[in-house]
Amino acid sequence: MERQIGMVSTSKVQRSSEEMQHLQVVVHTLKAAMNDIDPKAKLAEIDENFDLKVESSRDKPTYLFVQSTMPSPAAAIGLANSLATRAMAMSDATQQAEIDRSLTKLRTVLAGNLNRLNLVRETLSAHLSEAPTTEIDDLRARASQLRAELLKISADTPVQSPALKKLYSELSAARGLYSDLHPKIRLIRTRIARSERQSLVGQPIEGLQKQLHDLEAQVIAGRVFQEKSHQLEQEVGTANTATKRAQDKLSSAERLSESNRMQLKVVQDAALTGRSQEEIRAWLLAAVTLASLLAAIGAVALRIRLDRHLRHPRDLHRALGLTPFATIPDLGPSLG
Repeated sequence: MERQIGMVSTSKVQRSSEEMQHLQVVVHTLKAAMNDIDPKAKLAEIDENFDLKVESSRDKPTYLFVQSTMPSPAAAIGLANSLATRAMAMSDATQQAEIDRSLTKLRTVLAGNLNRLNLVRETLSAHLSEAPTTEIDDLRARASQLRAELLKISADTPVQSPALKKLYSELSAARGLYSDLHPKIRLIRTRIARSERQSLVGQPIEGLQKQLHDLEAQVIAGRVFQEKSHQLEQEVGTANTATKRAQDKLSSAERLSESNRMQLKVVQDAALTGRSQEEIRAWLLAAVTLASLLAAIGAVALRIRLDRHLRHPRDLHRALGLTPFATIPDLGPSLG
C-alpha cells in the first residue's frame, strides 16, 4: 500500500540549480532525522516504510513526493503527514540558516569597513589639528625676501681692509703663474674666505641665515603635512566607498533573500492510494469465485458441444438426415 503526498516548488524553467540542490538537501536531512520523528522505531525499519523523491518537468512545478508503505493505514498516513510537516520546517530552517550565514558575512565586512572608516577619519582629524599656522606660500615669500636681503648684505660688505687687499693682490699674482687648481691658489682663496667671514662678524648675516633655515624647514614640514593630508583624505574616500558598497550589498542580499525564498506547500493531503489487507482478501475471493464460475460455465458449454448422443428428433435429422415417423413419449419414472 502506498500513502503519498506531493509538495510543490517552482517549475523547471524558473527553478535554479541552487533550488534543486536545496530540495536534495531537504530529502537527505529528513531521512537522517527520522529518529526524531518516531523515536520508538529504528531508522532502518522506518526507512523501509517510506520513500522521498523529487520529480520535475519543464513546464510543471517541481514535486517532492512522500510515500509510505507501512502496514497500518493510520500509521502510514500519520508518517506521511509527519514527513510533510517536517520537510516544510526543514526547508525553511535550511534556507534561513543559509541566509543568516550570508548576511553575517556581509555584516562582518560592513563592520570592518566602518571601523576602518572611523579610524582613518580620526587619524585625519588628529593630523589636521596639528596643521601649521602659516601658509606655505607666505613662508616661501618670506624666505625669498631673506635670500634677497642676504645677497644684498653680501654685495655691500666692505672689502677695503689691508689684509684682504693684500690677499687679493697675492691671488692676482698667483693666477698669472699658476692654474686655478694649484695648491697655492687654493690656500690664498681659503685665507680670503676666512678674512671675509671675520669682516662680517658685526653684520646681521648669521641671524638672517638662521631665519632662512627655519623658514625652509617650515616649508618642508608644510609640504609633508599637505602630502599626508592628501593621503589620508584618499584613504577616507576609499573607506567610505567600500562602506557604501558593503551597505548596498547587504541591502540587496536582504531583499533577494526574501524574494528568492523557496516555499514548499502541500498540494495534496495524504490519502490511501493502495488497498488494505481485508480489501485485498475480499477482492481475491471475488476474483476466485468469478473465475470458478466462468470455468464451470465453460466446462458445461464444452460438454454440451462435444455430446454425441441422440436425444431429440432434430438430432437424428441433423446427424443422419432421416425424419422419424413417430416418437414414443417419455412417460416418466412412474410408468417405468
